[in-house]
Amino acid sequence: MEPFLRARRTLLQIFAGSFLVIALGKAWDGAWHVTQGGPGIDDFWSPPHLFVYTGSLLLVLLVARGAIRERDSHAHLQPLLQVPPLGFPIPACHLMSGSGLLLLFIAGMLDSRWHTDLGLRETHWSLPHLLIGSGIFLLALGIATGLVALHRQRPARKWTLPLAGLFLFSAASGWLLGPISDFTVPEEITRLLAMESVARQPDLTANLLQSLQLGFTRAHPLLVPVQALLSACLLTALRRWDTRRWAATRLALLYTLIALLSTLGAAGLRKSAGLPLPPGAWPFPMLPMALLLELGEKRLKTWTWPLAGLLAGVLYRAPPGPLIAAVGTAMLGKMAGDHIGALAESPQPRRIGWTWAIVAAGVPLALGGVDIWLRYGKYWWIYPS
Repeated sequence: MEPFLRARRTLLQIFAGSFLVIALGKAWDGAWHVTQGGPGIDDFWSPPHLFVYTGSLLLVLLVARGAIRERDSHAHLQPLLQVPPLGFPIPACHLMSGSGLLLLFIAGMLDSRWHTDLGLRETHWSLPHLLIGSGIFLLALGIATGLVALHRQRPARKWTLPLAGLFLFSAASGWLLGPISDFTVPEEITRLLAMESVARQPDLTANLLQSLQLGFTRAHPLLVPVQALLSACLLTALRRWDTRRWAATRLALLYTLIALLSTLGAAGLRKSAGLPLPPGAWPFPMLPMALLLELGEKRLKTWTWPLAGLLAGVLYRAPPGPLIAAVGTAMLGKMAGDHIGALAESPQPRRIGWTWAIVAAGVPLALGGVDIWLRYGKYWWIYPS
């Protein structure tokens, strides 16, 4: 097989495998927590965890094959970075993906120890969960970096890079939003609290009560500014990777269609309770932001992103505080998107080093502090000893 095609095949296999392992593993783990009761529910050896670790091991083998055995295809995955233990350089994209998978295994072991010492009462901003999110983000970023390198030599299909961007957006969204992204409306939480299998798990009950009482749903004030930041970041990066028109709109369209599935589920719950669907249950308006970017950037220039953040907040019916914050975070997202876009275009060691420092250390330590504060600070009463 031609080296270029072999490099593309390996990257697409890593991409598809990552999506399946993460999507199925997350869905299975969530269902396992809800439907199973008793001790060992979140054990390192639980079936969903074993599925994720086995799948991750297979992904490691795929990355190793691309980095070590397929060296004749490395010329298509420039730049190459020296890894002292190997004695020869490997593509930066495989180095990032491999480091993400390594971080996943470390986070899994830490998660098991964390629950053994501190119990199961936590948010998805706990340090082990954040490190899992960091690993997934680095894995997705490595895949995107490789696909961008190949795209610069032979244009990819129109939906390939938007799909890679959506994977990266999903990883970042679940990572940064944490418990806010778990539920669409409060009725989803109350339905779980009414289940007998949940009632047998005091820790899970406490976590759900915390989400209910702190408003950890898509109506939370933090959702609009964080989603504005992430939307601006990924739309900016994608436009650097794929200069063809409507690439950003394709990414936004994919996100909107997938987010509508959770909206339809929430609508059914609200209808059965005789309640209207709140504005926050609808997908975040990334699509209008993308259209504004595609159609108005040449005229609006530096005003594009503040107006995009404002537009998203208004369409989402955000209160004044989150609305104003969305204007600022959209501008920050544009700056972050320029960095991620430049990283994928030219993954130099210094850029990779800064990215690792922020993704694997800065964000987990910062948001992990929020989980500790919720555990021992103002809302200590939610975690009775």
